[in-house]
Amino acid sequence: MSVGEDHAAILDARKPEVTSEIDGHTSFAVEMQLFDSIPWDEEEDGLRDDTGVLRMISDEEIS
Repeated sequence: MSVGEDHAAILDARKPEVTSEIDGHTSFAVEMQLFDSIPWDEEEDGLRDDTGVLRMISDEEIS
């Protein structure tokens, strides 16, 4: 399993696209894209270490 991750400076530099401002309250839209494109049955063994443990980005282990 993999996750794309942006550098903190890139995230801090981004500005939301303001869609409206009413009575001092600003609103904007958030767009998220999620993809499930990993053929897990084919990839799982290649992602596990020699002991059969799969390590997540967060350093959590899945055995």
